[in-house]
Amino acid sequence: MFKTMFIKSISISAIMLLTACSNSLPSCKSVEATNLVEQIVKRSSYRVGNFIELNEIEEVGFNKTSEIRLCFAELITTHGVEDINYSIRWQNKETQEFYVEIR
Repeated sequence: MFKTMFIKSISISAIMLLTACSNSLPSCKSVEATNLVEQIVKRSSYRVGNFIELNEIEEVGFNKTSEIRLCFAELITTHGVEDINYSIRWQNKETQEFYVEIR
């Protein structure tokens, strides 16, 4: 039951402005990306529990054409442990804005 509630409530995204002058998306383990995952979880904490940490973060794919990075992590909240998938993609590459979406 937890997994069903989690997936329904967490499929939101957050946008962040990159501070580094880089033409590549941040990695799955980057501070920028993991901070956004934490922000998304905190927005849904009433359903998924309070954020504790992300473990076992891995990049599972990268589409060079569409520039989408696919990530996997173990999310630990006060409600338990859940495997999550999230993606990182450009919102606006020229202004270095990207967003993270947890699915």
